[in-house]
Amino acid sequence: MMAKEIFKLGLLLASYSSLVTGAAFAKSKPSYPSRSPIPASIFIKNAEKRTACFTTINSSDEKEAFITALNPRDWDLVELTGLDSSGDQTLWFDDACRKNIQCDINVISGHFAGEFFGSSGFRLTLDDLENHSCAEDCSGILRHPREVYLLGCNTLATRDGDHRTQQQYYDVLVQDGYTPEDARRVSEDRYGVFGQWNKSKMERAFIGIPYLYGFSSTSQKGNVQGPRIRDYLSKIGDYTAHFDQIVSEKTNAISKPNQILKVSIQSEDFIQCRGLDPSDPNYSVHLDICSLFDRKKPMADRLALAEKMFRGDQLLMLLPSIQNFLKQNARIIHRDYASLFSRLSESSNARKTIMDAIESVKMSETRLEWMRFAQTMGWISREELVHSIHERVASAFAADSMTVNTADSLCSIGAHGVNELNFSDVVGRIRNFHFANESIANALRCIGIARYPEFREKLADFFRSHPENTVNNAIVLATIFSESTPTLHPTTIDLELLKRLTALCKLSMNSSNQLSCDQALARLGSTDEGTAHLLAQRFKAVSQWSTALTADALRFLTVGSQELEDVLLNIYRDPKNELPNGLERYFFFKPIQKIENQKLLLSDLANHGPERRPDEMVYSLRNMHLSPSELENFLKALKGKPNILQTARVLIGFLYLAQNSDVGSSFLEKLFSQYRFVNIATDEQLQAFYEAIKLPLIRSTLESSPQARKDACLILGSASNNLGFDDDGDAVPQKFLVKTCSDLGIN
Repeated sequence: MMAKEIFKLGLLLASYSSLVTGAAFAKSKPSYPSRSPIPASIFIKNAEKRTACFTTINSSDEKEAFITALNPRDWDLVELTGLDSSGDQTLWFDDACRKNIQCDINVISGHFAGEFFGSSGFRLTLDDLENHSCAEDCSGILRHPREVYLLGCNTLATRDGDHRTQQQYYDVLVQDGYTPEDARRVSEDRYGVFGQWNKSKMERAFIGIPYLYGFSSTSQKGNVQGPRIRDYLSKIGDYTAHFDQIVSEKTNAISKPNQILKVSIQSEDFIQCRGLDPSDPNYSVHLDICSLFDRKKPMADRLALAEKMFRGDQLLMLLPSIQNFLKQNARIIHRDYASLFSRLSESSNARKTIMDAIESVKMSETRLEWMRFAQTMGWISREELVHSIHERVASAFAADSMTVNTADSLCSIGAHGVNELNFSDVVGRIRNFHFANESIANALRCIGIARYPEFREKLADFFRSHPENTVNNAIVLATIFSESTPTLHPTTIDLELLKRLTALCKLSMNSSNQLSCDQALARLGSTDEGTAHLLAQRFKAVSQWSTALTADALRFLTVGSQELEDVLLNIYRDPKNELPNGLERYFFFKPIQKIENQKLLLSDLANHGPERRPDEMVYSLRNMHLSPSELENFLKALKGKPNILQTARVLIGFLYLAQNSDVGSSFLEKLFSQYRFVNIATDEQLQAFYEAIKLPLIRSTLESSPQARKDACLILGSASNNLGFDDDGDAVPQKFLVKTCSDLGIN
């Protein structure tokens, strides 16, 4: 008998079973008025009610079906997705976990490919779910529910053979309305060689949950799935009674499968299971993965566990977990555990297994991700990785169209320095449709294409033929230049684009797009007095958020510094300013010049309350001249503050003040001793420290004082510990070589 015929027979039998098991509930089919779920951020539990949680990442059709089926007297409704308290769209799940909401059911809807994603812009990755499961800090969402609906393709998929090939699966997704890029992503997740089965990871994430519902392959989109869920809930009748029966009888998907749901979903790919049980043999895999990320365990033990996984027969299944572990701990591993790491990289069997698997990957983004891992392990050169990245970018712009997802994928490549690679040959492939929307403009930004004069000429031609003052044109032009190299020698084309950008940025738009405008103006108009004045005036009226994020870009302006200094320092000194970091970074590059401003800031630093920690602004006073006694008193005042920041910027600022004040060597000895444990964590800090120890007074003290020299060398040593790797664990080229005290002649 063919598989589909067996499935149809199963549905008939299940239908008969549902008539029996669902008879008690099918007598009534209540429908309640639609109501809006309460945002997780303000939800307060009602002890008399059950809680239905919704994680709505794409379609809301499934949620609406549940809302009208749940009795308001019995159920509170909560929407877990939402912006966190700072307006960040990426931290919503962490926030929901902290709220300790006790979900009785959870309905998660979205496209799925290792993470839930969709039109809302929110995402929920399997890594997020696993991390919280290991940490046991999200039990209300991950362990308390009795039913979890995982409504997306492949949510409970295994690597077992499917009745379709990968190409057939891709074609079905496109026919169902997925974009080609989304379809490729989902099909790669289903058929790819890396990682655990989604089913296994979901079972690990939702430990002990009696009923997990999902799909082993394709699922219908929300506009089809919603009515099927509605049909299921209609057959159930009284959902409260259905739920209470699960609780009282302690049933699960193995002991008593939900046949009514199976019939209503009408899919041979529907699957149900239960969360992992501690008695299950696979529970040891869960414990191993959790141990890998347990910061309470010694790093040597965690690396030994990674090596065990590396040499085991489940390498490809566990590789994403190993990769994430190595990324998160790259600096400490390369600094303190190089010999243990080399044992991983020298494993010839693992290398062959992984490199062979990379060759089989069809999706370019997935392939690039694992090539980055191979480079981190030392198995391929950076040149090989760069060549692959270039091929991906060039082919994307050679195509006759570009979807939003393709454009977004170019920005998600993530390898360090992508925007500095040579993409000059890509300029010739750019056509007018590449200036159509923000997503493609964002891709152009990510590869740094605005640095090429030939590209700017194309862009100017486009805007000559599209002179409309529209918000879309403003967003496109601003996005492209929002992170571009500052224009220090503007051409006629540059001035034309600046004039166009200035006019477009006067349009009414949301704060995020206005932020891009301000950043682009600062870079494209970096030598223009009018632009500097315009931005200074704008900052008198914009929000703290916009000020903090744009201030860093203002450092590229080579004109208007006095007006900007007055405006930005006034904003910074406002006691109500809760977002000072961007301004501090601006003043890191632009020292305060006006004597009256120096005095105002010095007073603020010496007298600030516990709610502010502005100590790093000491570095912005590096051109100030104090008497030796004034400097002594200032250091004493800061030292007496609670929670004083002990950072490289503070130390370097004091070194300059010491040079300007001509203090004695005893002050410098005391200063180096007080700050000997600071870390140099960026190239900018390293360069600033090099410059500071060249100052005549500092140099002579280091030459004459063994203790000051010892402390300075300890500080310098922190640079070799912290620099050389990006946040993904990739080795990156250094702008400034890390030198030893011997190299600098002060040992």
